[in-house]
Amino acid sequence: MCIRDSRYTINSKFTSNHHFFILSIKKINKQKFNSNDLSLLVSFKEYLRELNIDSKIEIEEHFNRWLAKENIKIKDIGKNLRLCLTGSGSSIDLITILDILGIEEIIRRLSYNVDRS
Repeated sequence: MCIRDSRYTINSKFTSNHHFFILSIKKINKQKFNSNDLSLLVSFKEYLRELNIDSKIEIEEHFNRWLAKENIKIKDIGKNLRLCLTGSGSSIDLITILDILGIEEIIRRLSYNVDRS
């Protein structure tokens, strides 16, 4: 079931699956990222702007396409992306985070943590 379905809310997603992570944006110290890390995070954000995704399967497919396009593995971006999105270096799996937050919120959190001067 898609979490965007009106009968399926974020609260029920957390309750039914026992997934908990920070829901508010956390300010991340950009000094934790090197220039390559920052460029990958910005690239992912820009890639997402072009998409219209409605399901976890689509998110996973597009995420894997982006990884292939950048010629990187999930380990090259996973920790930093998770940190930008949740404020924590460890949490539930990244695809689930992407699915729960949705494209607009992912872009907002990446912009907040990466684009600030």
